[in-house]
Order: sequence, then C-alpha cells, then structure tokens
Amino acid sequence: MDDLINNKYEDITFTEVQNNMFSDLVESDIALKRVLMVIAKHSQTHKDNEVSGGITVKDITEQIILDRKVRKGKKGFTTETTYINRKHAERVVETLLKMSLCYKVPFTHPSKLIYPTVRGISVSKELTRRYLETSKGR
Repeated sequence: MDDLINNKYEDITFTEVQNNMFSDLVESDIALKRVLMVIAKHSQTHKDNEVSGGITVKDITEQIILDRKVRKGKKGFTTETTYINRKHAERVVETLLKMSLCYKVPFTHPSKLIYPTVRGISVSKELTRRYLETSKGR
C-alpha cells in the first residue's frame, strides 16, 4: 500500500475478529511477525519525527535474526542463525503491504520508508499481548 491509498483509508480499523484473524496469520510466519514488530517498534520509538519514524528494508535486515538455510559448499545447505536476507525481507514487507498492515513512502530514489498503518499497530499490540500472556503462564 502506498501513501495515497493509506491516506484514503487511514481511519479504517479492524474489528476484534478481524484483528484476531490477522494476528493469527502473522503469528504463523516467524519472519512476518518479526518484521511487523520491528516496523511497529521503530515507529513508536520515533513517532515524534516523521522522517525517522519510517524504516527501510536495510534497517530491517540489520535488526532481525532468524534461522535460515545457508549454502555450504557446492551441494549442501545448513541451517544457521543469521540475519534475514534482503530479498526475504523485501518479500515479507511486500506481504505486509498487501495485507494493509503497513505502507511505504518514497524517500530517496532507491529507498522507501515503511510505516505501520493503524491496523498494523493494532495487530502488533495483539501479538504483544499474546506474548505477554503466554510468558506469564510459564
């Protein structure tokens, strides 16, 4: 979703059922969940400054660590804990854009700033609530 479409629909929020459904969808994919949480966290910590409130894909790749397959030699792959690949991060961001959980604003030619929508923030709050609820239960 780009900035123009976001401005048109920025006041639309999810119902409780829709919010739970989107939270379940995001929670089922660890990369999707971590990218959304990084975008929302960055936006909340930098909400005073509009330019720095957005985050780039490069910034996302520098913050997210997950288990992924890495090529070893010519034939095999091994699973290692490493930073998210840029292409993978771009695909995850595109998925979040299509789900209307975030939107992008052109910044400089190759870069775009990514911001969470109201719906993205509500989903991230629900995911945080679920995490805290399961952490308490332990």
